[in-house]
Amino acid sequence: MYSNYNFKGLSLSEEQSNCLELFSNMDYNETLGIQAGAGASKTFTSTAIASLVMPNCRGLYLAYNSAIVEEVKKQFPRYVDVTTTHGIAYKYVGKHYKDRLVGRLTIKVYLKVAKPVNAQGLITPQAFAASVMKTINTYCLSQDMSISEKHVILPKSNDRKEDATAFLSEKVSIAANELWKELINPNGTLPITHDVYLKLFVLKMAQNKLSLPYEYVMLDEAQDTAPIAQQLMHLLLNSKKVAVGDKFQSIYEWRGADNAMAHLNFSKEGQLTTCYRFGQSIADLANNVLNHHLNAGVAFKGNPNKESQIITETIHSKATPNRLVLCRTNAMLFSEMMKSLKRGEKPYLLKDPNALFTTLKGIEQLKAGRTPTESAELTNFSSWAELKEHANSQIGSDYLPLIKAIDEYGISSLTKSVESVTNQVKGQADIVLSTAHASKGAEANHVVLASDFDYYMNGCDVEDSEVNLLYVALTRAKETLDVAQCSALKRLMANKAQPKIVNNINAEQVMPQTTKRNPALERLNLLLS
Repeated sequence: MYSNYNFKGLSLSEEQSNCLELFSNMDYNETLGIQAGAGASKTFTSTAIASLVMPNCRGLYLAYNSAIVEEVKKQFPRYVDVTTTHGIAYKYVGKHYKDRLVGRLTIKVYLKVAKPVNAQGLITPQAFAASVMKTINTYCLSQDMSISEKHVILPKSNDRKEDATAFLSEKVSIAANELWKELINPNGTLPITHDVYLKLFVLKMAQNKLSLPYEYVMLDEAQDTAPIAQQLMHLLLNSKKVAVGDKFQSIYEWRGADNAMAHLNFSKEGQLTTCYRFGQSIADLANNVLNHHLNAGVAFKGNPNKESQIITETIHSKATPNRLVLCRTNAMLFSEMMKSLKRGEKPYLLKDPNALFTTLKGIEQLKAGRTPTESAELTNFSSWAELKEHANSQIGSDYLPLIKAIDEYGISSLTKSVESVTNQVKGQADIVLSTAHASKGAEANHVVLASDFDYYMNGCDVEDSEVNLLYVALTRAKETLDVAQCSALKRLMANKAQPKIVNNINAEQVMPQTTKRNPALERLNLLLS
């Protein structure tokens, strides 16, 4: 039916036409799943469904973040509401709490209002507070109606006995329920997070106190949605539904996201395998990474009308202008930022700098011998010396670039640098810096992978999430992809083609290799990403 259609001046491909056909033949309350590779026209296909299959029907498109909302809103018809899950929740519930979204509920703030708890010396007050706040976060992202001990997250301990764990879990659960009552109190004063009003919104829908007037709903980036977003999809009754995603771009499992592509009950399934963002060389590398590490059996195709180049060697100090440098961790991001400023460049941070400020504040407290009340993640360390010791271990070497930057420049200088970069206008920047996690949905003509990707791809068993993260990073590129600092990728490319040599920055030494991994400690490292 749609095989001969033109949309926005382009002929629909066979795969795109098939997706429209599948959606057209669906009944209400059914869900279409579309597995789409990186840059494989998922937004184009979604807008085609809205315009050609459901003209003049009120629809809801749930984008991954606000940046994507601004980018794709103008591509959809006016009768489609383009927003995020938090955006739609704010419209109905969050607006009533807007005055409490200004501040931030830190450990320090919580301890001022919380009832004293006798933890029998098993845990510090700061660590207890961090556990309570993490428990609230876990609950908010879940599909559960109330907080219980299954949501409790305690600090790691090798010698805590089972009865002590049970005791602490009960205490934290009780404290979390008390805090939750204060957070949702309309007359309360404590700062709340955006996840709090999202949870309230979904709870109201689950209790039939709220309904939405949409004939169809589209969920973007379905492979990285929190369970609560999947619950929202189920609660949107009498609507046709589409979930679009790439299971290989699932990179937020460590912070509670879930791959909805594996859990939503699809009535029909389509696919988009031609990646129009880049040429065949980058598509081949993406296939190689996924098939080598995950035995994925994928065969993504590149844009037949585009040629992309992969750079494997760098020989000069002159940097490629307007490049996007992707780092695996915030620690490397600090290092790349300071090197860029030292070269006299104007860097722009793609990610929200608040996480960087929080990390610096937490380390400042550690150096002063205090518990890092501003950073829940750093409460796992009791001192600056302990953090440095961890950074000098094989499993903690993700922290080394940050430790090196702090030793070389000092926290005050780093903080001022982040502030100056925050005020930089993206269009006037010489270089854009980001973590791979924050780059989701982004693309650039020239992409450089920092050296911290190499650590997790060399000499060790690689977790699926790390392979996915590398795949996300390398598929941000449109014209050139610089992998000169990633020897693991270069080995995968061996015997494929002669390397391309360009003017760029000399690669730094890569992270040390390891042969044995500790997933528990690696999860801690990921919290800085």
